[in-house]
Amino acid sequence: MAVWNCYPDTPPFGGRYSNVVPHLTVAQLADDQQAEQVSAEFERAARRQLPIRVTASEIALMDADEELAGANHDPVGLVCGR
Repeated sequence: MAVWNCYPDTPPFGGRYSNVVPHLTVAQLADDQQAEQVSAEFERAARRQLPIRVTASEIALMDADEELAGANHDPVGLVCGR
């Protein structure tokens, strides 16, 4: 949670959750059957390749607001001396 350590005034999800696990959303589907299919395909493709360990060098805002969906949010470099 290095990003949170650098920006303690802006906790993940506005501080609504006490335990936040960094994650990657692979797909967001409303159709349960399609979601199960994507899940099974991902599980097969990812076998013996997870977990992936990386270090983020920049972040970008992704907004779920329909009005802003698809808006180009410039990435922000992660530089923190704390």
